[in-house]
Amino acid sequence: MTKHSTNEAQERRFHEMTEAPLEPLICKLAVPTIISMLITSIYNMADTFFVGQLGTSATGAVGVVFPLMALIQSIGFFYGQGSGTYISRQLGAQQQEEAERMAATGFFLSIFTGFVILMLGLLLRSPLCHLLGATDTIYPYALDYMQIILFGAPYMMAALVLNNQLRQQGNATYAMIGLVSGGILNIALDPLFIFVFDLGISGAAYATILSQLISFFLLLLGIRQSRGVQIRLRQFAPSIDRFVALMGGGEGPARIHIKSKPPTVIMMCGLQGAGKTTNCAKLAGLLRKQQQRRPLLVACDVYRPAAIDQLQVVGKQAGAPVFTLPGEKPPAIAKKALAHAKDYGNDIIILDTAGRLQIDEVLMQELVQIKEAVPVDETLLVVDAMAGQDAVNVAKTFNETVGIDGIILTKTDGDTRGGAALSVLSVTGKPIKFQGTGEKLDDLEVFHPSRMASRILGMGDVLSLIERAQDAADEKLAEETAKRMMENKFDMNDMLAQFAQIRKMGGAGAMLSMMPGMSGIDASQIDEKAFDRIEAMIYSMTKAEREDPSIINPKRKRRIAAGSGTQVSDVNKLLKQFEMMQKMMKQFKKSPKGFARKLGGLMGNPGAFRGMK
Repeated sequence: MTKHSTNEAQERRFHEMTEAPLEPLICKLAVPTIISMLITSIYNMADTFFVGQLGTSATGAVGVVFPLMALIQSIGFFYGQGSGTYISRQLGAQQQEEAERMAATGFFLSIFTGFVILMLGLLLRSPLCHLLGATDTIYPYALDYMQIILFGAPYMMAALVLNNQLRQQGNATYAMIGLVSGGILNIALDPLFIFVFDLGISGAAYATILSQLISFFLLLLGIRQSRGVQIRLRQFAPSIDRFVALMGGGEGPARIHIKSKPPTVIMMCGLQGAGKTTNCAKLAGLLRKQQQRRPLLVACDVYRPAAIDQLQVVGKQAGAPVFTLPGEKPPAIAKKALAHAKDYGNDIIILDTAGRLQIDEVLMQELVQIKEAVPVDETLLVVDAMAGQDAVNVAKTFNETVGIDGIILTKTDGDTRGGAALSVLSVTGKPIKFQGTGEKLDDLEVFHPSRMASRILGMGDVLSLIERAQDAADEKLAEETAKRMMENKFDMNDMLAQFAQIRKMGGAGAMLSMMPGMSGIDASQIDEKAFDRIEAMIYSMTKAEREDPSIINPKRKRRIAAGSGTQVSDVNKLLKQFEMMQKMMKQFKKSPKGFARKLGGLMGNPGAFRGMK
């Protein structure tokens, strides 16, 4: 394929997407997309139908593992839709190189995430089965089915990413063919593997991951033959900005506008009980630590008993001085605090205003008077996320009467879905700038809309997971590991390195809690000591055994078990898992051309992909 022909194909596709009549174009793209979405459900339906012939326990096992498959598919759609949308925008702007960077980022990130789920799932499959509802009779079936499905996670995710990327480039038909072929093949292979080969429920799992593997390679071939956006490892360029775009884009977190000429005046307002005084100190501490500001807390609540004392206590804990002026009215206090800040070099003034149990005219007028007395730069409304519809009404009234610039949403650790965030944002049109995540003074975070959206949808906190991965990651090590995986040179030393990365990211329980659909997992139920046992076994191996585990014979197994304080059966399990990982990685080492010939033969057309480079 020449560069000239590639450019011609790209130009042709660009004009087709931008100049073709709208109605036919919508039909051309929409119909294959709808079919593709429907096909993703076929895998579980087919497995359930054929496994149902084995008995109720086997059927129940498929149902138990279904949430795990849904999780894998949802992450695939998540990465695929995010990267595909970004690619579409970049192609529209004729930014081919940036589009290819995002294509590579979405693709390789899905494979990496799939491997993480694979490794964690193998280690934690027993507690996962119980967490997902397996009874004693269903458990052995679910364990067998889950173990095999896990090995399909990397290319199951990657296939969905490729599907979305192809669709967003205007090649929806080929994207549909890739998924449909896998779905149909799954239906054909299920009875063959389950009944003819007598593999039982394991046969259904093998049929599923084989079908997904074929879909993956078909879609990868589609990318290569499309002459559009290509995926290359050297263009894998993970950055936090690109990850934000990958997650669907949108605006970043709203920030407080700090004036170039200090001091910046921030007025906090809200009803009693929302946590206004505490959040004044939280905000002061956050600005002091993260931006090296010198905040001054001002006690403008002269009505509530002990309000000034409370502000002084939390102010001391946050490391911020408190300005008080007993006997004065709040507007006068604010005005004199401004003069005090200029004299003493405080660049941030935070006004803790009075609250009420309910909204009244006196409260509102006092806030208006304060804003007239001093140049308030930011008016932040403190809203209790647990207040439901009351929070919405409060936000609307304060915005209409006083005028607010942003919102601090408290107690978001209790509002597990974050529905209040959507409602408050909708009625005010003002950004949520901070969220309270606990009672401690450090429990205040910059509000990230994309992360809250993920929570609302039950999608976890993938961005925070990515940030932890970035903090823990050794870029050189990651590059070398990826290369070794692709070349099927992954050994026990690489497995040790991956375990070390997982520990740096907070452990298996913490990682699972941030993954889509896994927020309900109790971290205490995760056996983190499984890592210790595996590491002990690997450290008990010689250098040669780590590099080539196939040389480990029964005598060596007994020595490794004795040296690590484990059983020979534990060593066997580790070696079996490693062997399965190696077999899967061999699929990536095979040439696309060679695989294509085999695939063509399987489909009844040995020459279907002849001429592919």
